[in-house]
Amino acid sequence: MSLGLKTVASDVLGQLGTLAEIRMITRTEDRDAGTSTEAIATIEARGAPDRFRQELIDGTRVKTGDLMFTVSAADVPTEPKADNTRVRLLDKTYEVVGVDPVPDGDEVAAWTMHLRLA
Repeated sequence: MSLGLKTVASDVLGQLGTLAEIRMITRTEDRDAGTSTEAIATIEARGAPDRFRQELIDGTRVKTGDLMFTVSAADVPTEPKADNTRVRLLDKTYEVVGVDPVPDGDEVAAWTMHLRLA
């Protein structure tokens, strides 16, 4: 029996990963009423933080201090978005700059988030 990459990623990161709090904020506006509401989904997940290689740091797209953080899609089933996700990791809060899916056939096994200090 073959385990999917998503399951393996969840197991390995769950045992060895660094704990993070991932907050996804969804805002809904009612233009007719002139109101807006905000829903916050908080997920605790373990993942693998990593620094960018020095040659990728250009001061614009990738800045000094930016991190990559990979989490299993089994633990974070909704794709994190740059415009609505914050990550609390190692006692610091980061904003998500970008997200790359890690594919496993037709599924997404994991998400690698590009994080920048908020």
